[in-house]
Amino acid sequence: MGRPRHKDESSYLLVGFTRCSTCGGPVGTDLRGWGSAGARRSVPHYACLDSKRRGKAICVNRVALRQDLLDREVLQSIGSALDPAVFTAAVEKALARLAKRQLAHIERRAQVERELSQVQQRLDRLVDALADGSLPADEIKTRLTAEKARKTALSEDLERFGRLAKIATVKVDQIASSLRTRISDVAGLLGRQTVQARQMLRKILADKIELEPVGAGRQRGYKFRGALSLEKLIAGEAMNNTSDYGGPNGIRTRV
Repeated sequence: MGRPRHKDESSYLLVGFTRCSTCGGPVGTDLRGWGSAGARRSVPHYACLDSKRRGKAICVNRVALRQDLLDREVLQSIGSALDPAVFTAAVEKALARLAKRQLAHIERRAQVERELSQVQQRLDRLVDALADGSLPADEIKTRLTAEKARKTALSEDLERFGRLAKIATVKVDQIASSLRTRISDVAGLLGRQTVQARQMLRKILADKIELEPVGAGRQRGYKFRGALSLEKLIAGEAMNNTSDYGGPNGIRTRV
């Protein structure tokens, strides 16, 4: 986890994980001047790359937002989604669905076992009929073929239910404990170096985070929407609170 996945790995957290809601194009790094007169410096911002490179004819989204502001809000939103209380409720819901499926498997397995027993009884009677000549041989062979095919299918079903039963014997509390540990590892890793955080984002994001430009004039920023592979939505907003490049910046968040 300490090494970049790619040789040209970006040093910015969200590059490659975001897209512009206006044109669907990538959002990347744009260096902009920031700070008061006499102390201005180049600061990385997130901006629509299609708009920057190809102009307003392609995308009218000209919003540029300091990367540290959006990074902070996205990470906080993910952290909220990984909150222990939220996670516990999600685990309990998932385990309840698992228990329901296990019960359905048990009931279905009992039905398969009963039907398999009935098929075997019919096969035995057909073999007896073939032996004593009480039924035409052609009719018996046709019925034998059908019953054997049904027995094979039922046997395969029974074997599958057996494998499911072994999975079901895993203790629920062990599953929950293991998942909580993994969630804790994810939350901790996201707050560390960018390289590790980017690798973790690859694992937990279900799709790219969509950035929608909001605000007007000097107060512009991005509203973001995304989904984690944990099936928990993230959302929020990051804003410039003065000018784009000439003064201090702040944030306004809605998660």
